[in-house]
Amino acid sequence: MEQLLSKTKETTERLLSFLGFPEAIADISEGPTGGIEVKIQASEGAGALIGEQGQGLAALEYMLRRIVLRDAGEQAPRLTLDVNGYRAERAKIVRQRARDAADEVRYSKSQYIFEPMSAFERRLIHLELAARGDVVTESQGEGRDRRVVIRPYP
Repeated sequence: MEQLLSKTKETTERLLSFLGFPEAIADISEGPTGGIEVKIQASEGAGALIGEQGQGLAALEYMLRRIVLRDAGEQAPRLTLDVNGYRAERAKIVRQRARDAADEVRYSKSQYIFEPMSAFERRLIHLELAARGDVVTESQGEGRDRRVVIRPYP
């Protein structure tokens, strides 16, 4: 894992420099579930790295994952990327929205359909509500139109 963390740090710093963020600081660590966590602190222009609704962040994470884990095969650990705490803050918001929507479903007995969202956000909703016995979650749609539906438990 140490070799993979080192490769991730080197690749992240090269990518950031290439994208015009040589001063950005990349903190690479092993996550609690054994994955690789990449946290970037960028003082200027972080919005360009994050992009509209986190699309730039998702693209950067995809590129980094493809480069770093190219040779890891099926044993590749999960790699997550965050810039200036954007993803962590977004995760808090999504989890709270999931709990609120689940409460609404429980009381109204009707389904709640979220707007299309990224795989990261859909996964957060599924994980947040998995232990609840009063609702079930399901992803529907294809590609960019994929969304989470929360229904009352039958």
